[in-house]
Amino acid sequence: MFQKLIKSKKGSERIGEIGLAVALVLAVPKMILGFATGSISVLADGVNNLMDSFVSILTMVGMRMSRKPMDKDHPYGYDRIEYITGFIISVVTAIIGIQFLVKSVGGIVDPEKTDIDTITRAFMILSIVLKSGFSLLNHEYYLNFKSTIFKANRQDALFDVVISTTVLLTSFFFANYPVLDSIVALIISLILLYSAYETLKDTISPLIGEKPSEEDLKAIEDALSSSPMINSIHNIYVDRKSMDHVFATADVEVDPDLTVREAHDVIERLTVELREKTNIDLIVHIEPKIVGGRRLEIKKAIEEIAGVKGVHDVILGESNIITIAVDENKLEKVENIKVNVLNRLKEKDDNRWIIETVVDFR
Repeated sequence: MFQKLIKSKKGSERIGEIGLAVALVLAVPKMILGFATGSISVLADGVNNLMDSFVSILTMVGMRMSRKPMDKDHPYGYDRIEYITGFIISVVTAIIGIQFLVKSVGGIVDPEKTDIDTITRAFMILSIVLKSGFSLLNHEYYLNFKSTIFKANRQDALFDVVISTTVLLTSFFFANYPVLDSIVALIISLILLYSAYETLKDTISPLIGEKPSEEDLKAIEDALSSSPMINSIHNIYVDRKSMDHVFATADVEVDPDLTVREAHDVIERLTVELREKTNIDLIVHIEPKIVGGRRLEIKKAIEEIAGVKGVHDVILGESNIITIAVDENKLEKVENIKVNVLNRLKEKDDNRWIIETVVDFR
Protein backbone atom coordinates (compact mmCIF):
# COMPACT_ATOMS: atom_id res chain seq x y z
CA MET A 1 0.00 0.00 0.00
CA PHE A 2 2.76 2.43 1.01
CA GLN A 3 4.94 1.53 -1.99
CA LYS A 4 1.94 1.91 -4.32
CA LEU A 5 1.28 5.41 -2.94
CA ILE A 6 4.92 6.44 -3.41
CA LYS A 7 4.99 5.27 -7.03
CA SER A 8 1.78 7.07 -8.04
CA LYS A 9 1.81 10.67 -9.30
CA LYS A 10 -1.40 11.30 -7.41
CA GLY A 11 0.31 10.13 -4.25
CA SER A 12 3.25 12.45 -4.93
CA GLU A 13 0.95 15.44 -4.44
CA ARG A 14 0.20 14.25 -0.88
CA ILE A 15 3.78 15.03 0.14
CA GLY A 16 2.90 18.72 0.29
CA GLU A 17 -0.05 18.05 2.60
CA ILE A 18 2.11 15.92 4.90
CA GLY A 19 4.85 18.54 4.91
CA LEU A 20 2.37 21.31 5.72
CA ALA A 21 0.95 19.38 8.68
CA VAL A 22 4.41 18.55 10.07
CA ALA A 23 5.67 22.12 9.63
CA LEU A 24 2.69 23.75 11.36
CA VAL A 25 2.77 21.25 14.26
CA LEU A 26 6.39 22.22 14.89
CA ALA A 27 6.53 25.90 13.87
CA VAL A 28 3.94 27.55 16.13
CA PRO A 29 5.05 25.96 19.45
CA LYS A 30 8.74 26.57 18.65
CA MET A 31 8.16 30.25 17.87
CA ILE A 32 6.13 30.73 21.07
CA LEU A 33 8.80 28.92 23.12
CA GLY A 34 11.55 30.87 21.37
CA PHE A 35 10.00 34.19 22.40
CA ALA A 36 9.26 32.90 25.92
CA THR A 37 12.78 31.61 26.57
CA GLY A 38 14.61 34.36 24.71
CA SER A 39 16.42 31.76 22.58
CA ILE A 40 17.29 33.08 19.12
CA SER A 41 18.19 29.56 17.95
CA VAL A 42 14.80 28.10 18.97
CA LEU A 43 13.01 31.08 17.39
CA ALA A 44 15.08 30.66 14.21
CA ASP A 45 14.24 26.95 14.14
CA GLY A 46 10.54 27.79 14.53
CA VAL A 47 10.61 30.37 11.74
CA ASN A 48 12.48 27.83 9.62
CA ASN A 49 9.60 25.37 10.18
CA LEU A 50 7.12 28.12 9.31
CA MET A 51 9.09 28.58 6.12
CA ASP A 52 8.69 24.84 5.55
CA SER A 53 4.90 25.25 5.62
CA PHE A 54 5.21 27.82 2.84
CA VAL A 55 7.41 25.37 0.91
CA SER A 56 4.80 22.63 1.38
CA ILE A 57 2.05 24.85 -0.01
CA LEU A 58 4.25 25.65 -3.02
CA THR A 59 4.94 21.92 -3.43
CA MET A 60 1.23 21.13 -3.58
CA VAL A 61 0.51 23.96 -6.01
CA GLY A 62 3.57 23.21 -8.13
CA MET A 63 2.90 19.49 -8.43
CA ARG A 64 -0.76 19.99 -9.34
CA MET A 65 -0.07 22.70 -11.91
CA SER A 66 2.80 20.77 -13.50
CA ARG A 67 0.41 17.84 -14.12
CA LYS A 68 -2.10 20.00 -16.00
CA PRO A 69 -2.75 18.65 -19.50
CA MET A 70 -1.45 20.54 -22.51
CA ASP A 71 -3.68 23.17 -24.09
CA LYS A 72 -3.57 25.53 -27.08
CA ASP A 73 -1.58 28.16 -25.15
CA HIS A 74 0.84 25.61 -23.69
CA PRO A 75 1.04 22.77 -26.25
CA TYR A 76 4.10 21.29 -24.50
CA GLY A 77 2.43 21.10 -21.09
CA TYR A 78 3.18 22.73 -17.74
CA ASP A 79 6.13 20.62 -16.60
CA ARG A 80 8.51 23.57 -16.14
CA ILE A 81 6.38 24.86 -13.26
CA GLU A 82 8.40 22.43 -11.12
CA TYR A 83 11.52 24.52 -11.76
CA ILE A 84 9.69 27.81 -11.12
CA THR A 85 8.41 26.42 -7.82
CA GLY A 86 11.93 25.42 -6.82
CA PHE A 87 13.18 28.90 -7.73
CA ILE A 88 10.58 30.62 -5.52
CA ILE A 89 11.43 28.27 -2.64
CA SER A 90 15.13 29.10 -2.92
CA VAL A 91 14.54 32.88 -3.00
CA VAL A 92 12.26 32.87 0.07
CA THR A 93 14.68 30.57 1.93
CA ALA A 94 17.54 32.97 1.17
CA ILE A 95 15.55 35.97 2.49
CA ILE A 96 14.81 34.16 5.78
CA GLY A 97 18.45 33.09 6.03
CA ILE A 98 19.74 36.64 5.59
CA GLN A 99 17.33 38.00 8.20
CA PHE A 100 18.49 35.51 10.84
CA LEU A 101 22.11 35.99 9.86
CA VAL A 102 21.79 39.65 10.85
CA LYS A 103 19.85 38.81 14.04
CA SER A 104 22.31 36.12 15.15
CA VAL A 105 25.34 38.37 14.60
CA GLY A 106 23.62 40.95 16.83
CA GLY A 107 23.13 38.25 19.48
CA ILE A 108 26.83 37.36 19.36
CA VAL A 109 27.85 41.00 19.80
CA ASP A 110 25.32 41.55 22.62
CA PRO A 111 24.28 38.13 24.04
CA GLU A 112 21.21 37.73 26.25
CA LYS A 113 20.67 34.89 28.75
CA THR A 114 18.28 32.17 27.60
CA ASP A 115 16.24 29.66 29.61
CA ILE A 116 15.40 26.61 27.51
CA ASP A 117 13.08 24.34 29.51
CA THR A 118 12.00 20.69 29.28
CA ILE A 119 8.96 21.46 27.09
CA THR A 120 11.18 23.21 24.54
CA ARG A 121 13.58 20.27 24.51
CA ALA A 122 10.66 17.87 24.03
CA PHE A 123 9.60 19.78 20.91
CA MET A 124 13.18 19.64 19.63
CA ILE A 125 13.14 15.83 19.98
CA LEU A 126 9.72 15.64 18.28
CA SER A 127 11.08 17.83 15.50
CA ILE A 128 14.06 15.51 14.95
CA VAL A 129 11.81 12.43 14.71
CA LEU A 130 9.21 13.98 12.38
CA LYS A 131 11.72 15.66 10.09
CA SER A 132 13.83 12.50 9.81
CA GLY A 133 10.75 10.60 8.64
CA PHE A 134 9.77 13.39 6.24
CA SER A 135 13.28 13.45 4.75
CA LEU A 136 13.15 9.69 4.10
CA LEU A 137 9.69 10.02 2.53
CA ASN A 138 10.89 12.74 0.15
CA HIS A 139 13.93 10.63 -0.70
CA GLU A 140 11.65 7.78 -1.80
CA TYR A 141 9.58 10.15 -3.96
CA TYR A 142 12.74 11.65 -5.47
CA LEU A 143 14.02 8.18 -6.44
CA ASN A 144 10.71 7.53 -8.25
CA PHE A 145 10.05 10.89 -9.92
CA LYS A 146 13.45 12.69 -9.99
CA SER A 147 11.68 15.98 -9.27
CA THR A 148 13.70 18.94 -7.94
CA ILE A 149 10.79 19.69 -5.59
CA PHE A 150 11.31 16.40 -3.73
CA LYS A 151 15.07 16.88 -3.73
CA ALA A 152 14.67 20.36 -2.23
CA ASN A 153 12.22 19.04 0.39
CA ARG A 154 14.56 16.18 1.26
CA GLN A 155 17.53 18.51 1.73
CA ASP A 156 15.48 20.99 3.73
CA ALA A 157 14.15 18.30 6.09
CA LEU A 158 17.66 16.92 6.53
CA PHE A 159 18.97 20.37 7.42
CA ASP A 160 16.08 20.72 9.90
CA VAL A 161 17.24 17.56 11.66
CA VAL A 162 20.76 18.98 11.95
CA ILE A 163 19.42 22.32 13.21
CA SER A 164 17.11 20.83 15.87
CA THR A 165 19.81 18.40 17.03
CA THR A 166 22.31 21.26 17.40
CA VAL A 167 19.82 23.42 19.34
CA LEU A 168 18.97 20.47 21.61
CA LEU A 169 22.60 19.61 22.38
CA THR A 170 23.44 23.26 23.02
CA SER A 171 20.56 23.55 25.52
CA PHE A 172 21.87 20.55 27.47
CA PHE A 173 25.61 21.16 27.51
CA PHE A 174 26.07 24.91 27.01
CA ALA A 175 23.08 26.44 28.83
CA ASN A 176 25.34 28.82 30.77
CA TYR A 177 26.89 30.28 27.62
CA PRO A 178 24.19 32.46 25.98
CA VAL A 179 26.52 33.55 23.19
CA LEU A 180 26.47 29.95 21.91
CA ASP A 181 22.71 30.25 21.33
CA SER A 182 23.39 33.05 18.85
CA ILE A 183 26.22 31.07 17.28
CA VAL A 184 23.81 28.17 16.71
CA ALA A 185 21.33 30.64 15.18
CA LEU A 186 24.16 31.86 12.93
CA ILE A 187 24.83 28.27 11.84
CA ILE A 188 21.11 27.82 11.11
CA SER A 189 21.08 30.93 8.92
CA LEU A 190 24.15 29.71 7.00
CA ILE A 191 22.50 26.31 6.47
CA LEU A 192 19.40 28.07 5.14
CA LEU A 193 21.51 30.12 2.72
CA TYR A 194 23.37 27.01 1.55
CA SER A 195 20.07 25.19 1.04
CA ALA A 196 18.78 28.16 -0.99
CA TYR A 197 21.92 28.10 -3.14
CA GLU A 198 21.68 24.36 -3.86
CA THR A 199 17.98 24.59 -4.77
CA LEU A 200 18.59 27.66 -6.95
CA LYS A 201 21.38 25.86 -8.79
CA ASP A 202 19.18 22.82 -9.44
CA THR A 203 16.32 24.94 -10.83
CA ILE A 204 18.14 27.66 -12.79
CA SER A 205 20.53 25.38 -14.66
CA PRO A 206 17.80 23.36 -16.48
CA LEU A 207 15.92 26.56 -17.36
CA ILE A 208 19.05 28.05 -18.93
CA GLY A 209 19.88 24.79 -20.70
CA GLU A 210 22.48 22.34 -19.44
CA LYS A 211 24.62 19.53 -20.74
CA PRO A 212 22.69 16.25 -21.19
CA SER A 213 23.09 13.85 -18.30
CA GLU A 214 25.12 10.69 -18.81
CA GLU A 215 21.96 8.70 -18.05
CA ASP A 216 19.96 10.40 -20.84
CA LEU A 217 22.81 10.12 -23.37
CA LYS A 218 23.27 6.42 -22.65
CA ALA A 219 19.54 5.68 -22.90
CA ILE A 220 19.32 7.38 -26.31
CA GLU A 221 22.53 5.84 -27.65
CA ASP A 222 21.60 2.35 -26.46
CA ALA A 223 18.16 2.59 -28.05
CA LEU A 224 19.42 3.80 -31.44
CA SER A 225 22.51 1.60 -31.63
CA SER A 226 20.36 -1.51 -31.12
CA SER A 227 19.58 -1.43 -34.86
CA PRO A 228 22.32 -2.61 -37.27
CA MET A 229 20.94 -0.19 -39.88
CA ILE A 230 22.25 2.81 -37.89
CA ASN A 231 25.95 3.46 -38.48
CA SER A 232 26.56 6.37 -36.10
CA ILE A 233 24.77 8.71 -33.70
CA HIS A 234 25.61 12.37 -33.11
CA ASN A 235 24.23 15.82 -32.28
CA ILE A 236 22.14 14.62 -29.33
CA TYR A 237 20.12 17.48 -27.85
CA VAL A 238 18.23 17.00 -24.59
CA ASP A 239 15.65 19.40 -23.15
CA ARG A 240 14.26 18.47 -19.73
CA LYS A 241 10.72 19.82 -19.44
CA SER A 242 10.83 18.44 -15.89
CA MET A 243 12.83 15.80 -14.05
CA ASP A 244 10.50 13.09 -15.35
CA HIS A 245 9.74 14.40 -18.86
CA VAL A 246 12.42 14.75 -21.54
CA PHE A 247 12.33 15.99 -25.13
CA ALA A 248 15.37 15.04 -27.22
CA THR A 249 16.64 15.07 -30.79
CA ALA A 250 19.47 13.14 -32.40
CA ASP A 251 21.07 12.74 -35.83
CA VAL A 252 21.87 9.28 -37.18
CA GLU A 253 23.77 8.10 -40.23
CA VAL A 254 22.27 5.25 -42.24
CA ASP A 255 23.19 3.42 -45.43
CA PRO A 256 22.49 5.81 -48.34
CA ASP A 257 20.86 2.96 -50.27
CA LEU A 258 18.04 2.59 -47.70
CA THR A 259 14.64 3.73 -48.92
CA VAL A 260 12.77 6.48 -47.09
CA ARG A 261 10.18 3.90 -45.97
CA GLU A 262 12.81 1.51 -44.60
CA ALA A 263 14.62 4.25 -42.69
CA HIS A 264 11.36 5.69 -41.35
CA ASP A 265 10.09 2.34 -40.07
CA VAL A 266 13.35 1.58 -38.27
CA ILE A 267 13.48 4.97 -36.55
CA GLU A 268 9.79 4.93 -35.65
CA ARG A 269 10.10 1.53 -33.99
CA LEU A 270 13.19 2.57 -32.01
CA THR A 271 11.72 5.86 -30.76
CA VAL A 272 8.42 4.25 -29.72
CA GLU A 273 10.29 1.55 -27.77
CA LEU A 274 12.45 4.22 -26.09
CA ARG A 275 9.39 6.24 -25.10
CA GLU A 276 7.73 3.16 -23.57
CA LYS A 277 10.83 2.22 -21.55
CA THR A 278 11.88 5.72 -20.43
CA ASN A 279 10.52 9.27 -20.12
CA ILE A 280 12.23 10.42 -23.34
CA ASP A 281 10.36 11.71 -26.41
CA LEU A 282 12.97 11.45 -29.18
CA ILE A 283 12.93 12.99 -32.66
CA VAL A 284 15.55 11.62 -35.06
CA HIS A 285 17.08 13.32 -38.11
CA ILE A 286 18.31 10.83 -40.71
CA GLU A 287 21.47 11.44 -42.75
CA PRO A 288 23.03 9.25 -45.47
CA LYS A 289 26.45 7.94 -44.49
CA ILE A 290 29.33 9.50 -46.43
CA VAL A 291 30.83 6.48 -48.18
CA GLY A 292 33.08 7.75 -50.97
CA GLY A 293 33.93 10.32 -53.61
CA ARG A 294 34.55 14.02 -53.07
CA ARG A 295 32.40 14.21 -49.93
CA LEU A 296 34.54 11.59 -48.18
CA GLU A 297 37.71 13.42 -49.24
CA ILE A 298 36.39 16.67 -47.69
CA LYS A 299 35.25 14.85 -44.55
CA LYS A 300 38.70 13.33 -43.94
CA ALA A 301 40.46 16.66 -44.54
CA ILE A 302 38.28 18.57 -42.06
CA GLU A 303 38.49 15.88 -39.36
CA GLU A 304 42.26 16.51 -39.21
CA ILE A 305 41.64 20.03 -37.80
CA ALA A 306 42.12 20.44 -34.04
CA GLY A 307 38.82 20.72 -32.14
CA VAL A 308 36.76 18.94 -34.83
CA LYS A 309 35.39 15.64 -33.52
CA GLY A 310 33.49 14.66 -36.65
CA VAL A 311 31.99 15.80 -39.96
CA HIS A 312 28.37 15.29 -41.02
CA ASP A 313 26.09 16.52 -43.81
CA VAL A 314 28.52 17.42 -46.58
CA ILE A 315 26.11 18.89 -49.15
CA LEU A 316 27.60 20.18 -52.40
CA GLY A 317 26.00 22.62 -54.82
CA GLU A 318 25.85 26.35 -55.55
CA SER A 319 26.08 26.87 -51.79
CA ASN A 320 27.98 24.10 -50.03
CA ILE A 321 26.89 23.06 -46.54
CA ILE A 322 28.93 21.17 -43.98
CA THR A 323 28.13 20.26 -40.38
CA ILE A 324 31.03 19.80 -37.98
CA ALA A 325 30.94 18.33 -34.47
CA VAL A 326 33.00 20.41 -32.04
CA ASP A 327 34.64 19.00 -28.92
CA GLU A 328 32.67 20.15 -25.85
CA ASN A 329 35.95 21.25 -24.24
CA LYS A 330 36.74 23.53 -27.20
CA LEU A 331 33.46 25.47 -27.39
CA GLU A 332 35.11 28.76 -26.42
CA LYS A 333 37.28 28.41 -29.55
CA VAL A 334 34.45 27.50 -31.93
CA GLU A 335 34.83 30.65 -34.06
CA ASN A 336 38.56 30.00 -34.54
CA ILE A 337 37.78 26.39 -35.43
CA LYS A 338 35.23 27.55 -38.04
CA VAL A 339 37.83 29.89 -39.59
CA ASN A 340 40.32 27.02 -39.85
CA VAL A 341 37.64 24.79 -41.36
CA LEU A 342 36.65 27.44 -43.91
CA ASN A 343 40.26 27.96 -44.98
CA ARG A 344 40.69 24.22 -45.52
CA LEU A 345 37.37 24.02 -47.42
CA LYS A 346 38.37 26.86 -49.73
CA GLU A 347 41.36 24.78 -50.76
CA LYS A 348 38.94 22.07 -51.91
CA ASP A 349 36.11 24.19 -53.34
CA ASP A 350 36.07 27.98 -53.76
CA ASN A 351 32.26 28.19 -53.80
CA ARG A 352 30.34 29.64 -50.85
CA TRP A 353 30.39 27.45 -47.71
CA ILE A 354 27.87 27.42 -44.88
CA ILE A 355 29.36 25.86 -41.75
CA GLU A 356 26.97 24.44 -39.15
CA THR A 357 28.26 23.36 -35.73
CA VAL A 358 26.99 20.81 -33.23
CA VAL A 359 28.46 19.78 -29.88
CA ASP A 360 30.07 16.39 -29.35
CA PHE A 361 29.62 15.27 -25.72
CA ARG A 362 31.68 12.10 -26.19
